[in-house]
Amino acid sequence: MAWKKIGLLALFILFAAASASAYEISKQQFRIQVLEDGAGIVSEKYYFTFLDKEDSNAFLQTVKSNGQDLLVWSAFDERIAPHFETIEQLSLQSFSFDPNANALEIKYAPDRKVAEKTNENSRVEFWRLRPGLLQEFNLEGSLIIVPKGTSISIDFPANSVLSTELLPGTVASSKNSLSMTNVRISNLSIQYSIPKPIAQPAFINEFAKWLKDTGMVYVLIAAIIICAVVAIVKRRQISRKIEDYIAGHSEISAKEDEEVEIDD
Repeated sequence: MAWKKIGLLALFILFAAASASAYEISKQQFRIQVLEDGAGIVSEKYYFTFLDKEDSNAFLQTVKSNGQDLLVWSAFDERIAPHFETIEQLSLQSFSFDPNANALEIKYAPDRKVAEKTNENSRVEFWRLRPGLLQEFNLEGSLIIVPKGTSISIDFPANSVLSTELLPGTVASSKNSLSMTNVRISNLSIQYSIPKPIAQPAFINEFAKWLKDTGMVYVLIAAIIICAVVAIVKRRQISRKIEDYIAGHSEISAKEDEEVEIDD
């Protein structure tokens, strides 16, 4: 009886190993969009390579049976699980599988903010990526390892400025985005700043509010229109007077020339 149980267990292990080897995750693409308030939206894409059409069809059945349950997926394959937040602390936005690209995409919003404000003054806010956000890739102390075939891209707010001088040369970066793939980085510090809009003086805001609340804004608009019309009329009158003056002066000059010729 014991041997029978051992045989069944071995058969199960072999079946599980065969199922696990039916596909490979050939590429992983992770993208984090950082919003202005520090919240984030994460997209995780997994690209699969199947041994044959039969394995591809079997995986499609798995997609249908597992649905959008992230706990079921992580139990099915621990690699297919959120990397930047726990399953219990996120809001799933979409879950899809593209059979043409053999790509599975998980899109979610972490409950915790992905960035935090560290300081600010009257002109600028200073932010940094939340410590621990990349802990899934923090394998050895302060060393961040992004393996080959895996990429992490981070897009910061459009009006932000990334502190690129703090990043190592192995991190590809621009004004407000960065990407990492096949890198080993110690003591990674990701910081950025957001300029504050120039505030108008308080009396201007109060005056604008008074105009709006009292309806005087329409009176002001009407007055501006009237002034513009008066200015146009006055300009035409002045132009006409100048033209008349020039014309009259030209006639006088012509008469003086004629008198000079007669005298000769």
